[in-house]
Amino acid sequence: PPGPAPAPGEGGGGHTVVGVSVSLNGDPNEFSNELDYIFTSLRVVGPLVPSFGTAFGGGQVTVSGEQFVNVTCPPGTTSDCLTCRFTSYAPWQPNYAPGMKTDVLVAAVYVSDTKVTCEVPGTDAFGQPPEDVQEDQTCGDQCNVYVSVSVNSWDFVPAARDETVIYRYIKTVEFARFSPSAGPITGDTNVTVQGSGFSPNMDIWCKVGDQVVMSRYVDDTRIICQVPAVAQAVQGGVFVGFSTNGADYCELVPQGNDVECVFTAEPQLHFPFFYHDPIYAADIFPPSGILEGGTEVIIVGSGFSAYGQVFIARFLDAEVVCETVDSTSIKCFSPAIPSEQNLAGVERYFPDVAVPVQVTANRQQFTPLQIGVGCPPNPELPFDDNPRASCTQPFVMWTWYKNPSITSVGMADGSDVAGFNSQLNPDLYPGLSSRLGALTLPQGPTAGGTKVVIKGNDFISFARAQIVNGQNVVCPTGRPAPPGESCSTTCTFPFRHADPNTGRQELYYECINLQRLADQTSYDPSVYWCVVGGTAPATFSGDWGQCR
Repeated sequence: PPGPAPAPGEGGGGHTVVGVSVSLNGDPNEFSNELDYIFTSLRVVGPLVPSFGTAFGGGQVTVSGEQFVNVTCPPGTTSDCLTCRFTSYAPWQPNYAPGMKTDVLVAAVYVSDTKVTCEVPGTDAFGQPPEDVQEDQTCGDQCNVYVSVSVNSWDFVPAARDETVIYRYIKTVEFARFSPSAGPITGDTNVTVQGSGFSPNMDIWCKVGDQVVMSRYVDDTRIICQVPAVAQAVQGGVFVGFSTNGADYCELVPQGNDVECVFTAEPQLHFPFFYHDPIYAADIFPPSGILEGGTEVIIVGSGFSAYGQVFIARFLDAEVVCETVDSTSIKCFSPAIPSEQNLAGVERYFPDVAVPVQVTANRQQFTPLQIGVGCPPNPELPFDDNPRASCTQPFVMWTWYKNPSITSVGMADGSDVAGFNSQLNPDLYPGLSSRLGALTLPQGPTAGGTKVVIKGNDFISFARAQIVNGQNVVCPTGRPAPPGESCSTTCTFPFRHADPNTGRQELYYECINLQRLADQTSYDPSVYWCVVGGTAPATFSGDWGQCR
C-alpha cells in the first residue's frame, strides 16, 4: 500500500515481513491464503571491494549495506530476486546521446544482511571490447560503472548515480604461463610469469597456495613473483593465481589447444606449484661412465620425496631427468659427454676429468656443490664468484671415460696352441674349419684357472672408480703414482683463473690425491692444484698436473 513502510519487526535483519492475501468481497472472513511480503529499508554503502578490476570481468565484487534479503535468483534468471545492477554511461552505444545509459543485471549472492557479492560483467556486455580499455585513473565514464542492488530486480538502491559505489575497469592483462613450477619449502623461488599487457605502473599480485605476494615488473610480457616459504610440502601441488586488483585471482586452465586464466570457484590445479623438501646430494654411484652416456646412476642424499615435481641432474651443464627411488635417492641415466666450447674456443668437457653433479627441481635452485661446510672465498681471485675448493666434505663428481676395446686374448705364458682343438667336423664346416685352423688361440680346461693376457685399448682410465692401484701409471709430473693410489686427481670444484699476461681464462680444480714427495708426511691440500690446459697458476705453490 502507499505510504511509509512499517517499522522494522520480526523479520530479522531490520526488515519487516507481512502477509498478503486476497478477497473478492472484502469480507474479513473470506481472504485467501497469505504469502509473505518483505518491507526493507535497503541501503548500499560504498566503497565496493574490490573497487576496480580487469575489463574482461569475471571477478567478484562485494557490496556492503543494510537490510539485504536472501531472495535467491532462479538459475539463469534475474527476475524478482536479489540482484546487482551495473550501469554504464559511457558513449559506447552506436546511437549514443548524452545521458544515455546501459544496465546489466547480475544475480547477487547473499552473504549476510549487510553484505552481498556479484560477478562483475566484462565491458563487452556494454558494447566495449575489453582490449580497448586503457589504464587511466581519469578516464571517467569510459571506465566507470555504477553499482546498485535490489531485492526484487526492480527497485534499485541507490536509484541514481552514486560516486561512492563505482567500479572502475582497468586495462586487460593476459597470463599465459609461468615457470618454474617447483621449488623448496624454504621459498625464495623466483617464478617468471609470461603474458601480455604488463606495465611498470600496474600492481599485479600472485597467489601461491593461500599466500599472496606482489610481483616485480620485468617488461610488457614478463613479471616475477618470489614464492613464499611454507611449513610442509603438499602432494599434488598448490593453487597458483594472478590478480590485478588483489582480490580476484584467475587460474590457468586449458581451453582447447590454448590456456586461459579464468576465475574458478574451486581450484582446479591444472598448473599447480609443487613445493618440495630441501634437497641435498651427497654421492653418486657409480661416479663414472662411458663417453656415450646411458650409464644408470643413483644419486643419494635427502629431500627426494616426490610431490609432483621433476628432478633434474646437471652434469656441469648437461642435464638429464631423474626419477625418485625413495626420499634419499633418485635414479637417472648419465648424459653423453657434450662437445662444447666456451667463448674463448676452449673445450669445456674432457674425458677423464671430473665434473660437478648438482640436482634441481626448477633449474634455479641447485643442491650445494658441497654439503656440511661452507667454502670461504678465494682471496687470490677476488673477481671470481666461485668459492675456493678447500672444504672438508666431498663433492658429488662425475667422470666420463672412453669405453675400452679388446683386440686379442693370449696365453699368459705364451703357449698359445696353433689351430682349433675341437670336435668340429671339417667335412660339414669346411670354410669355418679352415679359418679356425689358421688361428692361434688360447685354450684351457673347462675347470678354469688358465692365465691369459687380454690386450686392447683404453684399459687405463683415470676415472676415480677405475684406478685403485696406479703403480705403472706415469703422472703428469713424470713420477709414478704412489702405491695404492693413482695419479688421477679426484678433482673437486672448478673455478676460473685469468692469466695476467694473456687474460685467458683457465679452469682449475683442487686435487685431493696428489702428493709432493713420498717422504713428506704432512702437506696443505690447498696448494695442490691441477689445470685443464695452460700452465700452472702463479699464485699457488707445490706440485700440479693435468687434471686427469
